[in-house]
Amino acid sequence: MKDKILLLVLVSVVLLGCKSKTRTQSDETQFEKPSFADTSSQKTSNAFFFDESVSSFQILSRDKDTGYEYETVEINYKVVYIIPDGYEELNNYIAKYTTWSKTCTGCEGQERNIKVELYSFDAPNKLVMKIDKNCDELILFTNTYKTTIYGCCASENIYEIFDYKHKSIIQSDNQIILGDIPNSKIKLYVGFTKNLNDTQCLGSLSYSYNSDEKYTIKILTEKKLENNFLPFSPDIEIFGGNNDRKYSDFTSGLVKYTFWSLNKILDKNSINNLTIRLTFPYDSGTVNNVIEIPIINGNLFEIGETTQEIYIAE
Repeated sequence: MKDKILLLVLVSVVLLGCKSKTRTQSDETQFEKPSFADTSSQKTSNAFFFDESVSSFQILSRDKDTGYEYETVEINYKVVYIIPDGYEELNNYIAKYTTWSKTCTGCEGQERNIKVELYSFDAPNKLVMKIDKNCDELILFTNTYKTTIYGCCASENIYEIFDYKHKSIIQSDNQIILGDIPNSKIKLYVGFTKNLNDTQCLGSLSYSYNSDEKYTIKILTEKKLENNFLPFSPDIEIFGGNNDRKYSDFTSGLVKYTFWSLNKILDKNSINNLTIRLTFPYDSGTVNNVIEIPIINGNLFEIGETTQEIYIAE
């Protein structure tokens, strides 16, 4: 009987030892599994180009009224299909975005700078182009890029379009109208910038074809603005042929028109039968708040002057 008890005790000890050893081996196996970072490094070890950067976050100070002031640096990468300055064909490029921001927990708005470094897939270590703008958003298009500065305290966003020589094509509050002409290299841009300093000036209409061909019309009134007009940009429309199409992209601040009525034109002097309509918001009273500006032979009011002034009818 004693021998049987002793044998049972020995078997139990051996089994417990085996179970303990099995758990230990399993734990060691889990511990030795490569982390996500290790796996990532292994995957990129065969790449012929590799780049990585470090983002950061830091709290700078604390104020009883505005809260915590903090700063961030965010770095990310995009693949874009564009034609940079000095190049003739569309191609894919690596765009490295570095976004620096500074704000506070009790603030509306922020300081922000965006840098974009552009690299070729064929020579990824060679810098093709660099963009450096103080703005809240920067988007690359085929032949141009657009910056956005967000409006603070209910004010409107400010948009600006540049060519890849970094020359401004147009700047506008609230929205930019982009006119595309099928089977033609000609594009037209329309926008409006408010004037908040002159009580008898609503602002200026901007009209351009590129960074060199730019026109403005200052919109004046004989009545003081605070008596009738609201401090917002007008609604902008362009009327043309029956087959022309309009598309609004409110997220980007662009309103796009496709002017099929101008299909295949070779120069801007062939632009006719288009009318820009501005409808200004007003508060009260009887006010003529609409202005229509015809485009004749590619010019506003058929006048080739780069700057004009007109009065809104009373």
